[in-house]
Amino acid sequence: MISVNEAKAIINDQRIHQKVETIAVKDCIGRVLAENILADRAMPPFDRVTMDGIAINFEDNKHGLRTWKVIKT
Repeated sequence: MISVNEAKAIINDQRIHQKVETIAVKDCIGRVLAENILADRAMPPFDRVTMDGIAINFEDNKHGLRTWKVIKT
């Protein structure tokens, strides 16, 4: 068994030291950002639903109901 310090040294020796570079957006696929990007304003600049969806009572479905009435849109 090795010591904690020896284990840390092995891990640190395996670390990849990456450089920071500036590239075109079209070349950024598969890369990692060096820093966070923040928007200067909310996007979109209005309240908007971010997802669509439906809710179905699972018990009804489990008992064979396959047609439901639209209650609200």
